[in-house]
Amino acid sequence: MAMYDIGMVEDPFIIKRMLTNGMIYSDSFLDEERMNYISPKEVWKDGKGSYFYGSDTPVKKMSKSKMSKSKNNAIEVSEVLRKYESDSIRFFVLSDKSIDKDREWSFGHLDKVEQFIKNVRNRISVN
Repeated sequence: MAMYDIGMVEDPFIIKRMLTNGMIYSDSFLDEERMNYISPKEVWKDGKGSYFYGSDTPVKKMSKSKMSKSKNNAIEVSEVLRKYESDSIRFFVLSDKSIDKDREWSFGHLDKVEQFIKNVRNRISVN
């Protein structure tokens, strides 16, 4: 309203539609014995398709769920930025789906995006 009050815009409501980001989903794993969620970074899969953490504690792979601290499936932004370039992260998030749609987080897809960007940069620098 301040821009309207000083005459910078003609309409007091310059935002016609609110656009919200979709949710980001990730795998979650539950230690059913202790009833606590285990970070996907700590989980490994054996040759038979079973999931474990630690040396041999079984965990149940739950359905994809929105990233949250309570399900221990959130990612640390600083950790991702140490491993990947910010351009790769932006490209991954913006090219995966429309910004208002839900999406699945995948380090595998992010690796592919980073490789794609490196290939494009190499081709540009050669020419």
